[in-house]
Formats: sequence, structure tokens, C-alpha cells
Amino acid sequence: MSCNSRAVSTILSSLIGLSILFAAAVFFFKWGWKKFIPVTVVAVAGLIGAAMRDAAFLSDYLTVVVSPMIVGGVWGYTFSRGKSLYFFVLVTSLSLSFMFTADYYFLKLYKNYDLVKESRARVADIVRSSEMPEKDKTEFLSRLDASMDTVKDVVPFTYFLNSVLGALLCFYIMKAFFSRYLGGSAAAVRGLEFFKLNDYFIYALIAGWLSVLLVERSSYYAVYVFGLNLALSFSVLYLIQSFGIIKYLLMKKNIPVLVLPAGLLVIALLGIEALLFVGIILLSVGALDFWADFRKLETRSK
Repeated sequence: MSCNSRAVSTILSSLIGLSILFAAAVFFFKWGWKKFIPVTVVAVAGLIGAAMRDAAFLSDYLTVVVSPMIVGGVWGYTFSRGKSLYFFVLVTSLSLSFMFTADYYFLKLYKNYDLVKESRARVADIVRSSEMPEKDKTEFLSRLDASMDTVKDVVPFTYFLNSVLGALLCFYIMKAFFSRYLGGSAAAVRGLEFFKLNDYFIYALIAGWLSVLLVERSSYYAVYVFGLNLALSFSVLYLIQSFGIIKYLLMKKNIPVLVLPAGLLVIALLGIEALLFVGIILLSVGALDFWADFRKLETRSK
């Protein structure tokens, strides 16, 4: 496939996915989940048909059709029932990451089709056809090959991270759309400043990092990989919770919330070391909120 045809295919797939997303959201919001059942049955039938075809078609079907339906359905439910960003991100990211992880291992184990290897092959083709010096190409490809084991270990986390980032972006786009469409009811949906994980999730974070530190990868590979992905996934959620704490405190002090993304941008420009250092601190703040309750949300709810 040429670069032009690939670009056209990507644009068309994106437009189809966005159309399905908005249609599912409006449909679910106006008519509820019962009227959504026939649509779901058709989608599942299509999924079975896609699974019987080639591996690439199944992945494209999940990306273009199923995932926008899930995001749109959860979106419509969130705004029709007055749920929060926390609910939307958690349900969407867990659903999508589970679906794509299952797809990856299904294709790998039963179809003998490894998406990671295919992605590596595509990247290699792009690098070889680029105008980079041959020495740089060889060095890049050798580093890519050296990182393949790690990439395969964190496949579930990669899907989870992409799902979380996509859910956060979709939430605010959808909130702007529904605020115009619904008025105050959409604007009243709680956002990042009230993002707070269930207290029991702290044990998942602790168990995940204990597995990474104590379990030998070569001896108990499945346990190690599960713990690693669990630790990384909940670390991302607690990092988001720390952003919610900062935003809440900024709003309480009447400080523009744009200070938060501006500060993150400055830290990112300082380099990866500064970003990791600040990230660890923010992760600690998010985890400590289990005990400290910096926003006093538990007191307010009681």
C-alpha cells in the first residue's frame, strides 16, 4: 500500500470512527441502553465475522467500529445519568484496554499473527526508506530489536495508556458538545478536580509494584508481566488523581487552571529526567490522597 493510499485510508477510518462515536453517544443518551441492544447485537455479529476473516481486518474492525461504540455509549450514559470524569475514564479505559489486549493475545496464540512484530516491520520499512545515514539506520534498528521484549511485556499497559489519554481528550470534547446540546446538565458533570479513585485501588498499586520488585521475571513470567502492567496502569490513574488535586486547589484559590498544563509543558521541556522526577512526586501525592484526602471529599460526601 502506498503512502497516499494509506493516508486516505487513515482519514476515512477516522471519519467513520468519529461518526459512529457521536451517533452512539446521542443514540444512547436519547433512548437509553435498551434501545441500544439491537445495535450491540449487530456489532457483535460483525465482530464474529471479523474474527473469522484475516487478523488485520479484526483489529481494524475493533478500532474503527467497536471502540467508538463503547466510547460513545459510555459517553451518553455518563451525561444522561450525571456521572463524572472518573466514571467515564475508568469504564472506557478498562473496556478498551481489555478488548485490545484480548485481541492481541487471540491473534498471537490462535492466528499466529503478532501485532508487535508487524508494527516493528512497518517501522523498519519506514526507517529503511528514509534519508537517514546507513549508520544511524543500523543503530536505530538494533535498539528497536533490543527493546522488543520490554514492548511485549507492556502490551496491556500500552493499550490502557492510549485508552486513558483518548478518554480524557474525548471527555472534554464531548462535554463541550453536550454543553451546547444540553445546557447546564452537561456542564454540571464533575471533571478532573473531583477525580478520586476507590480506596481499595491502593492495594492493586501496592501489589503490582511488589510483584515487579519481588517476582523473578524468568521464573514466573506471567505473574511478573501481570504485576508490571497492573502497577503501571494504576500509577497512571493515581497520577491523574494528583492532577485533580492540583486543579481543585487552584480553583479553590481562584488561580487560573491553565497554570497546570503550562507547568507540565515547562517540565517536559526540561527533559525526561525532570519529567520522571516530577512524575514520581505527583504519583506519590495521588497515592497519599488515600490517607490525606487533600480535598476533603470524603468528609463532604459524608
